[in-house]
Amino acid sequence: MSSRRCARPGCRAWAVRGATYCYAHRALETNPDETTETDDGRLARSAGFARAVRSGQADRLIEQAVQQVIRQAGEEGSLQQEIGALRIVLQRVIAMDALDGDPAQTAATVARLVDSLVRAVKMQRALEGDLADDLAGALTTVLIEMGLGDER
Repeated sequence: MSSRRCARPGCRAWAVRGATYCYAHRALETNPDETTETDDGRLARSAGFARAVRSGQADRLIEQAVQQVIRQAGEEGSLQQEIGALRIVLQRVIAMDALDGDPAQTAATVARLVDSLVRAVKMQRALEGDLADDLAGALTTVLIEMGLGDER
């Protein structure tokens, strides 16, 4: 049997072996209409967003001003803002959800945020490393052309 993702919209966890949902959403297997106390329409919004994206209407979901800000931020070539935003969200989850929320959901959310944060930091370091390598290569080329690096 092959592994697959949880059937709950927006969940990135893997389904339990032989089931449709992950461990956290396994109650939905027996009662798909069940909503949790914290579900304030997120499932419906998530499903609507997924339908819009699949039909090619994702640009209609986000205001033009927000799209422009996202585009400008994407052109910077730095992940510092994203890393900062992930850190803020992680602090909020730890401060708020850990006190009042479901421990299993909080742990899963923290794990996803930490994973995203680690990947973003690694990517930022890779980008900086590539720039450093490019700079070092250019500097070496200039020094060789000046005759300073070709000493034997």
